[in-house]
Amino acid sequence: MISMFTPSLNHAFTRGTRGARRARAASAAALASGLIGAGLLGGALLGATPAAATPAEPSATTYVKYSFSDRVYAVHDGGSGAPSEWLSYSEWVAAGRPTPQVVTNVPGQTVERDETSAQVYLYVEAGEPRLHLTPQQWATLGYPAPELSGNKFYAAPGGKTVFNQFGYFAPAPIKFEDWVHYGGPQPKVDGTVASWMIKTSAGNIYIQSGGGADCETRWKHVTYQEWVDMGTPNPTGTRSNSTDACNALPAPGR
Repeated sequence: MISMFTPSLNHAFTRGTRGARRARAASAAALASGLIGAGLLGGALLGATPAAATPAEPSATTYVKYSFSDRVYAVHDGGSGAPSEWLSYSEWVAAGRPTPQVVTNVPGQTVERDETSAQVYLYVEAGEPRLHLTPQQWATLGYPAPELSGNKFYAAPGGKTVFNQFGYFAPAPIKFEDWVHYGGPQPKVDGTVASWMIKTSAGNIYIQSGGGADCETRWKHVTYQEWVDMGTPNPTGTRSNSTDACNALPAPGR
């Protein structure tokens, strides 16, 4: 889930730039030689306006960090080049263990919050685990207005299972490591989970699990242990209000 740092990107760009300059210089030398040999490079041309200077080399990659985190980021060309990258420990070591400069803003940073909580999170590179900001840490950044992440996190009263709903996608229980990756969000505890669930006359419990029009993709059978982990919610959903037109549900165990 974590995008890997590619330190060769900036280096490859630099090598390409230098190679292009060498090619241009060789072409210029060959042209000048040909003109001189032909007697066309006269004194009048010597007084001509010199060609524009070659653009400067791209600036070196710099390394930065926030005062409240030990994560190190590589910033290319002052933030105007390739996206800033979060370095793993091994990538930082491979870069020569550079001492990062402490900053209050890393180019490309995102400050956001979920739709079910006022907690504020921070990340720089897509796929990087979110940092849950304390009020003091948020103040350090200058209180940037958080964007809405599109994520909603729910749990049933007494349940330990956390559900994530992104946008209009069906809700799904998340693993502990995924919950940590999201920054340990505090779920909204109410009857929402129960409203996604139905109970058949045979006593089987199902929960919405997809957006398909058929039973196999729209509903998932909930095992007894899963139901206990959810907090034993009493299903309040119905097949009529879920826009499900299926005539049969998946067999228990599916």
